[in-house]
Amino acid sequence: MSCQSCQLMKKEKIFSKGFTLIELIIFTAIFSAVFASIVTIFITVTRIQTNQGSAVNVNQESRFLVDTIRRYIRDSSLIEIPVDEATGTLKLRMSTSSGDPVYISWDKDSGAVFLRIDEGGAPQRLTSNRIFVSDLTFIKRSSPNAKDTLQFSMDISNTANTSSPNYFSQV
Repeated sequence: MSCQSCQLMKKEKIFSKGFTLIELIIFTAIFSAVFASIVTIFITVTRIQTNQGSAVNVNQESRFLVDTIRRYIRDSSLIEIPVDEATGTLKLRMSTSSGDPVYISWDKDSGAVFLRIDEGGAPQRLTSNRIFVSDLTFIKRSSPNAKDTLQFSMDISNTANTSSPNYFSQV
């Protein structure tokens, strides 16, 4: 082997070590694309999880509220509100003197629903701070040959993220 061919082989070995600039740019581009995809997937999963949490929260709170109102109506002997008039406060007369009357009322400023037992009783909050009740109405329906019925409707929303697109409300 001549000395000239030895020098060429040494030069090839020197240039074959490491990465070229093009290889580094391609690697950086691929890495950035994969990283951006992973971050996008993470953000999407987090939004879905938040939305589902809001929906579950509103469903649980509304179910509790409906069940509580139904229980007090079932235990009452008289619904003491005007017939065919929408009101935000329900007054129920109970069959026993203890715990009579029962008031279920909605405070539109705080978005909370309260329960008060007895005339001098302290109101107890039925809804948590995590939800906002933007509407609650009670309407007494009367029929001459049947029992009175009560119709009530409410609009409940999550207070945790009302400004985001994941806002959840239930009527």
